[in-house]
Amino acid sequence: MSKKASMNGKNTSADTGSQALVTSAEVSRIAGVSRSVVANWRKRYEDFPQPAEDGPLFRLSEIEQWLAGHAKKKTTKNRAVVRPELRLWHALDTIGQAEGGLAFAARFLAAFTKVGGKSKDANAVLKLLDSGDPICKLPAEQLAPIVEEMLRLSNEKGAEKVLEELVTHYAQSGTAAQYFTPKAVTALMVRLIGDAPTRVLDPACGTGSLLAAVAQRYAAEGAEAPRLLGQEIDPNMVSISSSLLALCGFSSDIRQGDSLRKDCFSAQQVDAVVSNPPFGDRDWGFDDLVHDVRWHFGRPPRPAPELAWLQHAYAHLAPGGRGIILMPGSASASHSGRSIRRELVRQGALEAIISLPRGQFSGIHASFQINLWVLHRPHYGELPPSRILLIDGSYSGRNRELDSSTVEGIVQRCEEFRRDSTAADEVGFSRAVPAVQLMDDAVDLTPAIHIIQSASDPVDAVGRFIDAAHRLAASVRKVGSINLESVIKKEVAQPPLVTIGTLAEEGLLRIIRGYRPLLRTQGQSTGNDLRLLRGRDLVRPGGEPEFIEANSLPDAPELTRPGDVAIAELVSDRVVAVVLEEGGLLPASGVLILRAAADSFNSYFIAGFLRSATNSRFLRSGRAHLDVRRLQIPRLAVETQNRIGALLQALEVEEREILRAGVAIDELRSALLAGLLGGTMTVAADGDTP
Repeated sequence: MSKKASMNGKNTSADTGSQALVTSAEVSRIAGVSRSVVANWRKRYEDFPQPAEDGPLFRLSEIEQWLAGHAKKKTTKNRAVVRPELRLWHALDTIGQAEGGLAFAARFLAAFTKVGGKSKDANAVLKLLDSGDPICKLPAEQLAPIVEEMLRLSNEKGAEKVLEELVTHYAQSGTAAQYFTPKAVTALMVRLIGDAPTRVLDPACGTGSLLAAVAQRYAAEGAEAPRLLGQEIDPNMVSISSSLLALCGFSSDIRQGDSLRKDCFSAQQVDAVVSNPPFGDRDWGFDDLVHDVRWHFGRPPRPAPELAWLQHAYAHLAPGGRGIILMPGSASASHSGRSIRRELVRQGALEAIISLPRGQFSGIHASFQINLWVLHRPHYGELPPSRILLIDGSYSGRNRELDSSTVEGIVQRCEEFRRDSTAADEVGFSRAVPAVQLMDDAVDLTPAIHIIQSASDPVDAVGRFIDAAHRLAASVRKVGSINLESVIKKEVAQPPLVTIGTLAEEGLLRIIRGYRPLLRTQGQSTGNDLRLLRGRDLVRPGGEPEFIEANSLPDAPELTRPGDVAIAELVSDRVVAVVLEEGGLLPASGVLILRAAADSFNSYFIAGFLRSATNSRFLRSGRAHLDVRRLQIPRLAVETQNRIGALLQALEVEEREILRAGVAIDELRSALLAGLLGGTMTVAADGDTP
């Protein structure tokens, strides 16, 4: 150990974050609010810290001071405190460029356990590290605060817990996409293994979190923890994963190297392979591995390294073993990989493919469709399975996330399939497809292609058809009841016009802009949600509602009131202005609310004249969004407004019923087609009995 790094002076934990930089996303986690709240703070408060010179990053110390000095909003009732582990992570990032700093922490924490797991002497721990470690050679004034803080946290929480939290912060930092498997995906992969394995391999183990999750699951169930094998090309990741598994108390063998070019476990077979391999890298060894024995199902194409990783995993499976591998959605249908897919199906090596909801991953994979492939090596002499389970989870879960109910649904279908390969079908979600049906020219294994999306249950299709028919009839009955006799021909003076902006300046109208919420939910409210009022709700009412969690908003939100006038801000062929009959809705971005002062304006009068030809010219300005302040309405006495407003209200009610009738017709058509395609409905011929 370098003398420079000798720990002599006193240091405080606050020193560890003095130069640390954080992103807006990390500020939101520190404060316990959504990212939109942080964006709102930056706009609203002039004293909010300015980004550092390094780019869109903020100094952690300045963020702490700002949060401490400001009264918290409704969504941040308690004073925000930066967790020591987060401050420590940023300090490590500063000295070791993310992976390097985390690897040093992993080695330090592993050494901490070797001195008994209880020590206040940082030098004693540092002496156990390699003297050639470049971080150990840093000046004492730079390294001391960091190791002292690691020592303090390790004595307080345990080295295992500290490293787990540092790995979590690393995963959330945005630099770790290639090494990070989200917790929900990890939980699903572990559940799909089946019976407790004795040995598990991850050929691209990253931080070791996936292997740790496997061992933790079976240990929690009372089974003996499996022997963990891992390989990783990045030496920093090798240090992190081996230290993490050692601190968790699991037996492991983690080796450094390129798994495809130099397999460190070439002679070993295991009961389970779990992996999130680095697909997308075309320099994976295509020219070097032409006749490799692992290519049991065919040589992988150059642009499809994921098929090389898949066969690498299968090559390590013992008979009866399973491989749970994350794959890009393109692997299920690419033209170049069809011969390999055909052999996987023909030889019975593929048990299931599960499409996951989009957006589970960060980095370059954030917008990709990611699937789970479940491999199964048959026992010697075992006949290939006649069916393959396909599950479409891409649109499942709340907010289309891989939530616990979706995980349970997938696991349940897989377990049912393993007991009875014909019992796992669920409309719109899963299907056990005969293998022979998959081996056509394309061998397209995309789950959504083969899963029946429309219900064949006559109660569903027919019931929806009947319900839509009733709503259509009810809307039609309400149309045509307007009394137009009150409209007479009479010469009167043209009324003066006034802009909405002028009325707002006079205090007669308020203009309320919509919110831009991040976390939305379609379907039913959970009880603590606010229903959104969207632009499309104004244009075509009656669609599926959308909700947002109330505590994700920056402030106490301005909700709608009965009688408000809602305007669609996005320019179309006409001004869309609707009088709201119900309150308590949250206007979304793209919706403006006009709220008249008491007894000053009739809401239907306002909405009606906003939609007049007088205001149509403002739609041709070339702007994408309507400038509502320029729109004009007549300035008339309230009594006159009320008479005009009553007639305009009747016209609006008529229009709304016609729009509802249009929605009912769409749903009627959808139910009819679903029933016709599902074989549960038909159009009667002459003489047929309904």
